[in-house]
Amino acid sequence: MPKSIKNQKGLRILVFHGITVDDPHKFNSRFISKQLFEQLVLLLKQHCNLISFTDLLEKNISSSKLNVLITFDDGYKNNFDYAFPFLVKHNVPAIFFVTTRHTSQLHYLFNDIVDISPVYGKEKVLVNNEEFYRKKIFLNYRYVNKSNEQLAKKYHHARLKSRNGVLEQLWTTNSSAAYKSNTCFFELMTDSMIKTLSENKLFTIGSHTKNHLSLATLNRDELEEEIIDSINHLKHVTGQTEIPFAFPYGEYSEEVLNVCLKHQIKNLFGTELLLNESHKNVIENRFQINPFITPILQLHYVAKGKYE
Repeated sequence: MPKSIKNQKGLRILVFHGITVDDPHKFNSRFISKQLFEQLVLLLKQHCNLISFTDLLEKNISSSKLNVLITFDDGYKNNFDYAFPFLVKHNVPAIFFVTTRHTSQLHYLFNDIVDISPVYGKEKVLVNNEEFYRKKIFLNYRYVNKSNEQLAKKYHHARLKSRNGVLEQLWTTNSSAAYKSNTCFFELMTDSMIKTLSENKLFTIGSHTKNHLSLATLNRDELEEEIIDSINHLKHVTGQTEIPFAFPYGEYSEEVLNVCLKHQIKNLFGTELLLNESHKNVIENRFQINPFITPILQLHYVAKGKYE
């Protein structure tokens, strides 16, 4: 056991994304292997006090151990396939922050298709009359323009219509077989799966917006649609009266907070890298898991609350 965990107290809220059986870094660094995930959860259970969303609200936390709340972002079907049964088996609570993108015609997330496309796609693609070229960056292939700007970054703050247009163009650059063999990396949970999760007392369903857009640059009407439509849909599916909310990419603005305040959305979750110091009393800080390190080392950094 790392020495750093022995006398550690307080609270850590952890963020996971996707879980896959094989080759988790095939397209990006957001996924973790099923094996590492299970090893880490068992270590956390052994050395920490694992709490639920209800425990957090009711301040039912240990004063003698480090408290840990596990959360998942995006709403991947692989969370339902792999995390759900494992967490039930070991009686570990969690929050699943899901998008409601699965209810739309383009029922996959922008970043996932942008990540997958260069691996199987053409050496050069034309997106909105701009050429992008396939380039190996770190472990993965990416599409970059002549200025070496990645496609995902160029359209990071784009509006929904623009991003959907990019998705439609990229989807057609690959054969359907390329996507069918990699559904684990982009397929989202259905309403039925979300409802099943919510019926287990260990789990809480939270909103991660409707379309996983960057909220920081959206206007009031766009924010209302992204946040409130998603929350209302999840209330209908789950029967939960309280739906916690996590900002996509951890990004937010004063206008985002105003919309949340207007609609009495009180349980807000961010990430440690983008959390404004002045907002720490209204937004829960979350610690992102590093899928490249061993479970023991990850436990050490969880205890420390930062990467060194």
